[in-house]
Amino acid sequence: MNDLICIKERYQDSILKKENVVGVGVGFKKVKERKTDTLSVVVLVDKKLPLSALKEKDVVQKELDGVSTDVQEIGIVEALNTKVFQPRIEKWRPAPGGVSIGHYRGSSGTLGVAVTDRRLGERLILSNNHVLAYNGARIGDPVLQPGPFDGGKKQDEIAELYRFVPLSFMVDTPARGVASKAADVANVFFQMAGSQNRFIPVRVSNKENTVDAAVALPLMEDSIKEEILDIGVLEGIKEAELGMVVEKSGRTTGHNRGHVDVVDCTLMVNYNYQRTALFSHQIVVRLASKGGDSGSLIVSEKSAVGLLFAGSERFSVCNPMDRVADTLHIEI
Repeated sequence: MNDLICIKERYQDSILKKENVVGVGVGFKKVKERKTDTLSVVVLVDKKLPLSALKEKDVVQKELDGVSTDVQEIGIVEALNTKVFQPRIEKWRPAPGGVSIGHYRGSSGTLGVAVTDRRLGERLILSNNHVLAYNGARIGDPVLQPGPFDGGKKQDEIAELYRFVPLSFMVDTPARGVASKAADVANVFFQMAGSQNRFIPVRVSNKENTVDAAVALPLMEDSIKEEILDIGVLEGIKEAELGMVVEKSGRTTGHNRGHVDVVDCTLMVNYNYQRTALFSHQIVVRLASKGGDSGSLIVSEKSAVGLLFAGSERFSVCNPMDRVADTLHIEI
């Protein structure tokens, strides 16, 4: 597997420059949509096209250093902002994972799970940056449960924004073809105001993103529950493996199951206002999700595998949970 990842990383920049390519990772080769036992470099595309419709420079090689490639259609990958389908939008006290939550000036996503701060031992709420912080919020801003899109008001404040990882966006982001600029693109930093007390902003690399994550500090300790709806209480963190059966509990689509399709994936994700962010080391899961499911935990056998933040019509994309925990300094 490590050799395959090295080959993927060696070629990913040139592959991402090809028209129609969304991402590249490692997974099992598929023949007529049926999984084989052959590991391959998986190239994710918006739409599979016949060779006759592609320019020569945009054709993916059949092999890379002796390793097979496999082109798989994933569609346009988007951060899962709120749509009109609205289950799990009630006010919950104490609030479990899997219900509506959001920054007071935002929309609504999913409360992922209760976690513990490594530094101070505080119990915190985990979700996405684009759910709790909107990438430009102030530390200490109100977080509502349910989220504003679901009718949350000032009196529904459950927590204050405590810490988040700023996202870096590509400057020039037309709807398609943005991959050709990925190698030398500049990044946009959204200004973040840091408190002078214990609220600590986190900063990461200014090029590729690895997590879309944030935590909020509950106003009252008894306002959140340890469990996730329909899943239960988590027991730790586990690394994703190809074929692993996983489940999630989200605000919009509720509880469902799927499996890990691609690991160590580098891909581009469309956010609102035609902004595109490049993410590396991501997990692609064949599991249905819709707008408002962002922030859900991807779980395998009571262990957190990833934090869902984006998806297409057939797949969900999540940050590896160990990277989320280390970047935000939290424990499950």
